[in-house]
Amino acid sequence: MHSKTSIKNNKLVGVIGGTHFDSKLGMEFLSQRNITAISSNISDDPFTQTMLQLSSKTLTDKVKNKINILLNGGCASIFIYCNSLSGAIDLDYLRDYFSIPLFTPIETYPLVSNQYNSIGVTAANCQSLSNIERIILKTNPRAVITGFSSLLIVDSIEKGLSPKEIINQYDLIMLCNLLEKNNVRLLLLGCTHFSYFYNELSASLREEKIGITLFDPSETMLKNILAYQQQALI
Repeated sequence: MHSKTSIKNNKLVGVIGGTHFDSKLGMEFLSQRNITAISSNISDDPFTQTMLQLSSKTLTDKVKNKINILLNGGCASIFIYCNSLSGAIDLDYLRDYFSIPLFTPIETYPLVSNQYNSIGVTAANCQSLSNIERIILKTNPRAVITGFSSLLIVDSIEKGLSPKEIINQYDLIMLCNLLEKNNVRLLLLGCTHFSYFYNELSASLREEKIGITLFDPSETMLKNILAYQQQALI
């Protein structure tokens, strides 16, 4: 078990992304909110990351090694900024082994799952989609989930397409319109890459008068980090 004596800075957060792009987004998100962080990533690209998810043990071991590096670099908490990664690893094992806070997107979904009985979910791949559905149903067994996953969207984001181009190329307005017609009012962005087009898609939905609320887990993760840091000062 990792010793707490190695913790050097309660304000320093270690960011782990599935790919470099995830890590970059997580670092930018925290930096814009005046939180100091250092980062690492597991895979070079979304396709390699997807294949790694087929073995929970292999992926958990890789994350364990990354956490050790970040802790030795002075981090006091870990921000796993990747939905598919968070859902595929053994979080209970890692939390028990390190005894430090591990913040992930998947803890945020139960907070909104009870507010809706018809929920849309977008994810990077079907493995992640399945994990998110399982989490929702544990909180709200009555929920009906309509899911959509696309690794191509993730790849297009990493290749530098603009948010507007992503929305148009993958016809996300049509997707949201279809969800609304099927009484879905909440769409969970179940991939941290999708924060990239959150603002643009939200504005487009308002313009088109489509009554879908987008849920991005990042802000809730931030609140959890700030609460931990505040408690650590007491």
